[in-house]
Amino acid sequence: MSRPNVKASRTTRVLVIGASGFHGQHIVKTLSEKWDVVQASRRPRGPAWQTVDLADPATFSCFGQYDAVVNAGHSSCVSSRAAVEYCLREGVLFMEATHDSRHIQELLALRTSQKDPQGTAILGMGVFPGLTNLMAREALTQAPAADHLEILLRVGVVSGAGRSMCRHMMQHLQSRPFYFEESQLCHGDPMQRVPLTLSNGDVPPRHEGGDSILVGFPESLMLHESAATRNIVTALSLKPEWMNGILRSAGWLVRRAPLVGRLVEAGMILGRSVLLRWLPASLEITVVARSKACLSPVARVDVRCGDGARCAAAAIAGGLELLMERRPLPRGVFTPDELLSLHDLLPRIAHSSPGGRGCDLQWTTNGGANTQAASETRT
Repeated sequence: MSRPNVKASRTTRVLVIGASGFHGQHIVKTLSEKWDVVQASRRPRGPAWQTVDLADPATFSCFGQYDAVVNAGHSSCVSSRAAVEYCLREGVLFMEATHDSRHIQELLALRTSQKDPQGTAILGMGVFPGLTNLMAREALTQAPAADHLEILLRVGVVSGAGRSMCRHMMQHLQSRPFYFEESQLCHGDPMQRVPLTLSNGDVPPRHEGGDSILVGFPESLMLHESAATRNIVTALSLKPEWMNGILRSAGWLVRRAPLVGRLVEAGMILGRSVLLRWLPASLEITVVARSKACLSPVARVDVRCGDGARCAAAAIAGGLELLMERRPLPRGVFTPDELLSLHDLLPRIAHSSPGGRGCDLQWTTNGGANTQAASETRT
C-alpha cells in the first residue's frame, strides 16, 4: 500500500545512515532545519543514535518507523543494495546519496529485477550526481533532437572532503574511465584528456574544456537509463587548471607503484578530510546537449556553487521536501531527473541551508539567455 502524503514538518522523521561521516554531518545539519532527524551508524555515538549496519539486514527493521531513509554511508566499502531491496518491499522512501559509479550500476539493476515494489528509491541525490542529472534533463528539454551530452565538473582542489570522496578520487586515478558512444559503454585510458564542445558564437565561451580529464561519473549510467541518451561524456577539471597536470602525473605514478598509491591516498585523506576539512569546495558544472549532425552546442546549462558539501546537503533536503509533498509517489527505483526538475529544486536548495544562509548557487541556461541566482537568504 502507498504511504500517506506527509508535509515537511517537525513531525516528519528522517533517518540518516552514515551520519558520522563528512557528507552525513552536512546532511543531518541541513535536514534538522525542517524535520526530526535521527542519526544512524553501525557504531552509534550516543543513546539517541540508531544502529544500522548495511551489511546486516537484521538492523533494517527500524526503517518503517521513519518517513524517509537517507544513506550517506561509504558505499565504496559496503553496498546499500540489501537496504534498498528492504525499502522497496516494505513501502519505505529511500534516498541514496552515493557518487560511486559501480554502486549506482548495481542499484540500477534493481529497476528490472524487483517485482511489484511497494516503496520508492531515489539513486544518486546530491550535486554530482543529482543536480547534474537535472541539469542534463533541462538541456535535453531545450534541445529535444540532441543525442550527445557533455558534463564537465570543475572543482577547487584546495578544499575539504570526506574520506569516501578521497577514495573515489584514488579510484579515478587508477581505473579506466567510461563513456557512452552510440549507446555502447566504452572505456578510455586513465587520466585521458577529452576535448569538449562547450561554446559557439551564440553561447559565450567561458571554458572550452580542452584540458579536461575523462572520468566515469555515474551520471552517464543514470542518464543512459532515464533519458536514453546515446552519447554521454563526463569530465573533470581542477581549479586552478594547472593542477590537472599534477593529477595526471599522480595517476601515472599510482598505477605503476602501489606503494606510492597508498601514500598518495593517505596524504589526500590527511589533507582534505582533516587539515582542510572546513574549507568549502567551490564547484562549477557545465552541461551541454547537442546533436550528432551539429558539433556546436544547441543547449547549455551552467551552475556555480560556492560550497559543494553544503549544496549537496541542501539538494537532498530540497529533493526530499518535494517528494514528500507529492506523495503518494510512484513505486520502484528512479533517478533524480525522473521525479524532480531543475526549476523546482533550485529554489529549495537556496532556502535549505542551516541558519538561513543561502548556498551561493547561480545558474544560467544557454550562456545567459536565462539567468537566475539562487543565493538569496531567508528572512
